[in-house]
Amino acid sequence: MLLLVAPAIGASVLAAAVIGTGRSGSDHFRQIANAGLRDVTSGLQLNGPFYARTDGYVVTELLLQLTTLPGGSPVDMGPETGPLASYVSGSHVTNSLPYDVEWVRGDGDTLLEDGELVRVTVHVADEAASGEGFVVELRPPGGLAATAKLPPRQGQLDTVLSFY
Repeated sequence: MLLLVAPAIGASVLAAAVIGTGRSGSDHFRQIANAGLRDVTSGLQLNGPFYARTDGYVVTELLLQLTTLPGGSPVDMGPETGPLASYVSGSHVTNSLPYDVEWVRGDGDTLLEDGELVRVTVHVADEAASGEGFVVELRPPGGLAATAKLPPRQGQLDTVLSFY
C-alpha cells in the first residue's frame, strides 16, 4: 500500500509546485504587460504647430502646446514631478532643461487630463548653437514623449519661427 501512496503524494507535490510556478509566472507577465500598456497609453503629444523664439541668430525658446494622448492617463505637469525636458543635437545631449507651464485649459490641479491643454516654454538659449538643428523632448515618467524637431538654419533668423 505504501508503494502506491508514495508516488501519488510525490506527483501531487510536483503538480502543486508546477501550478504555483505557473500562477506566479502568469502574475509577473500580467504586471509586465500592464506596465507596457501604461507606457504606451500614457504620454504627451503636440497640439498643432510649435514656435521657436530667436535672438536673430540662435533659438532661445520653444513654445509647445501639449495634450495627453487620446484616451491616455493623466500626466503630472507639476514643477517637481513634471516631464523631463531634454535637448539632443549632433554635438551634445542635455537633460533637465528649464521650462515654464501655462495652463490654457485645465481644472486647477497639476494633472494634464483628457481635454486639457498646456503651453510649455522650453528655454534652450544655453544649449543651442547658431545654425544647429536639434530635438527637444518632454518625457513624462512612464509615458511617451512629445518631440519637437528643428532643422538646421543658417544666417539671420526671424524672431519667431513656426514649425508644423
